[in-house]
Amino acid sequence: IKPSDILDFQLYTNEGTRLIDLTAISNAENRLQGVTTTNLLVEFDGNCKFPVIGRINLKDKTIKEAVVMLQEEYAKYYIKPFVLLKVINRRVTVFTGIGKAQVVPLNNEYTTIFEVLGAAGGLLKESKAHKVKLIRGDLKNPKVYLFDFSKIDGIKDAGFTIQANDIIYVEPRKNTV
Repeated sequence: IKPSDILDFQLYTNEGTRLIDLTAISNAENRLQGVTTTNLLVEFDGNCKFPVIGRINLKDKTIKEAVVMLQEEYAKYYIKPFVLLKVINRRVTVFTGIGKAQVVPLNNEYTTIFEVLGAAGGLLKESKAHKVKLIRGDLKNPKVYLFDFSKIDGIKDAGFTIQANDIIYVEPRKNTV
């Protein structure tokens, strides 16, 4: 989880029992399946403001780590809380040719490099299929993976899982400039 991520947050009891909004106990219509189903912004410092428990720092946590932390915090107020959490604005930047770039949203947790390239329109005739680079991590010291999709042997890497904020760069052919 990183700053500027938008989280889809839902809170239930472990058995799925309805939770009651105690701030509006006089109105029986205020019973909710979950305390909330809402989108929350992770602020620049990694904190996110949740209902009831307030600000929690989620910077650099995995979804699983964040869920465990939130369930522990909500356990102070609810019996056997069950948290559903998902980053809904995950994205990848893809450069597939000369002057062609696209931001591709990641809708699935396990999106492959082939799926992202396909969503970006595939490799162009101006692209070198044997020089596909994936750049991951801090741009000051990135980790770079090289893929060769020009031959059938390269297809074995087609299932490589993409992470949010990865950059895919397909080197252009020199004679097309």
